[in-house]
Amino acid sequence: MTKIFVVTSGQYSDYGIAGIYSSKEKAEEAKKLFNADNGIAEWELDAVPKHEKGTYYWSVEMDKEGNTQNVELQDASHANKKWDWSPYGDAEKKLVYFGVWAKDENHAVKIANEKRGMLIASGEWTSDWDEWRKGR
Repeated sequence: MTKIFVVTSGQYSDYGIAGIYSSKEKAEEAKKLFNADNGIAEWELDAVPKHEKGTYYWSVEMDKEGNTQNVELQDASHANKKWDWSPYGDAEKKLVYFGVWAKDENHAVKIANEKRGMLIASGEWTSDWDEWRKGR
């Protein structure tokens, strides 16, 4: 596992990379030379989240009846499981968010619907945050 060190500076529209280095010592020196005001980020080179080839990380918002409210392709850096779920929304929208690895939008909805059925059958389904946290 090869690590790289990224020196950044600025915020929002002024944010940018000052340099990428092979050692923390070089990054620290560059940070001083560039007067970079951010920290030094450490990254694993060529790190790709584990996933089945051809799949991408999707979020699916679904109610207990299986009605889909929203489906979006997501940043896979937050995916740490094959699938994940949590309550979402307010008193009006009793939704559950599913994070799934899927080939496309239709595949993501199909997987989320299967997981919805499993949660209902096991008695784990809830759209109440407090109830969900107690079970975790």
